[in-house]
Amino acid sequence: MSVFEALNHLGSVVSINGSIMMVLGDAGIAATWKGVTNAVNDEDLEAGGSDWARCLDALNWGTDLPFARVTCDGGELLTIRIHVSGGGYVEVFGVGEALVLIEACWSDVEHLADRDFLDYVKRPCSADATDAGLVEVTAGAIALLPAPSSGERVPEALANLGPAGSAQFATESEWAMVVELPTRRYRVRIEDQVEGPWGLGARAIVEPEPAVQG
Repeated sequence: MSVFEALNHLGSVVSINGSIMMVLGDAGIAATWKGVTNAVNDEDLEAGGSDWARCLDALNWGTDLPFARVTCDGGELLTIRIHVSGGGYVEVFGVGEALVLIEACWSDVEHLADRDFLDYVKRPCSADATDAGLVEVTAGAIALLPAPSSGERVPEALANLGPAGSAQFATESEWAMVVELPTRRYRVRIEDQVEGPWGLGARAIVEPEPAVQG
């Protein structure tokens, strides 16, 4: 099982679009996510009844919030939008027991070695972050998928985890990730966009929910 250090870069999730709509949740459920691959109308994917089309409807029309609950064959996942102008690229870090997901539009710096950027990665979650609710991990791993992508390769990725307990893998035209996490519930919070010397960015924080005391 992966144990996150003070700061551990685990990989990236990459969308084909200028901003990323991501689904995340228990890896066992995410393996049944079909993305656009179960559309019944290949000429109009948004109207094609696919998992992605329902996800798009939930975020664009169901609420003004940057998150929604969506279902697939295996159960329920959380979809989030970490909106950054010109983004579409999310760096995933382990920080303590938390996952920190950062969508960003970079300036001309080596961001993974930039002190200002890494200080931003480690910053405590802001008090005014949007609470997207809880995700329950029962399979010992969480999956992070661009919403148009299928989760069919999640089991293969879980069988090929790296030393940090994570694996980045290609989908049809994007990049997704799986990360080992202890079986428990996790709270997801989404912050507003900030600007730093390294560029524009916004974070989503996935933290263990404190255990209920008996």
